[in-house]
Amino acid sequence: MRVLKPEANEDRKKRILQTIIYQYITTGKPVSSDTITKSFNLKLSPASIRKIMSDLEKEGLLGHPHTSSGRVPTDKGYRLFVDNISELQKLAVDEKKAIIDEFRLKIKEFDELFLKTSQLLSLVTSYTGFITTPRFDKNKLKTLELIKIDDAKVLMLIITESGLVKHHIIKTGYSVDEKMLRYISEMFNDKYSGISMMDFKHKIYDIKDEFESRIKNSEHFIRLFSKDLINLEEEQLYIEGASNILPAMDRRDYDYLSSLVKVLDHKKDLIKMLDKDMEKIKGVEVTIGNENKMPELMELSFIKTVYKVGDSPMGVLGIIGPKRMEYSKMISIVNFIGELTSQSIKKFSK
Repeated sequence: MRVLKPEANEDRKKRILQTIIYQYITTGKPVSSDTITKSFNLKLSPASIRKIMSDLEKEGLLGHPHTSSGRVPTDKGYRLFVDNISELQKLAVDEKKAIIDEFRLKIKEFDELFLKTSQLLSLVTSYTGFITTPRFDKNKLKTLELIKIDDAKVLMLIITESGLVKHHIIKTGYSVDEKMLRYISEMFNDKYSGISMMDFKHKIYDIKDEFESRIKNSEHFIRLFSKDLINLEEEQLYIEGASNILPAMDRRDYDYLSSLVKVLDHKKDLIKMLDKDMEKIKGVEVTIGNENKMPELMELSFIKTVYKVGDSPMGVLGIIGPKRMEYSKMISIVNFIGELTSQSIKKFSK
């Protein structure tokens, strides 16, 4: 009997695993050795295929549902499959044009970018699209304006270099001098335009004494300003098409839907998870099942990338879907929309 070299045997196993996962992604049904033998010309005997499938199951790459003689991929199997995608499915010219047209037609203002991007991700993939707004602390200050709108109220308006606009009402409890507001705005813009908002928050008190020496009674206002600035709303998460997950999931996974809905209702947990991922993501990242850091997401896959201003990552976008998805095409779509989002951010920041 001919004995295969270890490399040849591993190559066979990899081909069988890829074939099984491809078939399962396509049909959603457990894959039997008979299906592999009849549907694919692998030039292997039914006995060889059964032996390889048994080995793959022992290695934790395939699972065996109780109600079926076929096999389904495990999270470990999907991971090996994704890691060995040798060629991403290229988007057709008309697909790219449709996505670009959606961007141009529907995104006219910076504030529309995030909602429309999450909607577009959902529309073109038929899964759940998401995007986080730029992290305020990571943005660089472009302009700060303090405008008196009432005797005891001041509008704080901040525009960052990425085009992000934040506004907040500072309630002083007393009448504020408009000259002081103009002076504070001008000094902050002269000294700190171009630095990150995180650094700006820490530098406010560096020039507190200078304010006090030039403008009496400014210390109390600077304290209020600093406190409100620190408490400004952090990034938001836009999610569209959550219901798209339902028809794509296996019936045995429906129990996870109630937990998933709770996660989507508590976006802060997702934001924290994505925020931690942002600095580590290179290109497009896929996390599958138990690789996700939240138990409620164990039956789902994330495909995500970062959008940038220059070389600085500003936020995360991508899709959430079932583990049984067409990874090659979905990775290409997320990558392309990520590039378009970075271009749009750059355009709005000019």
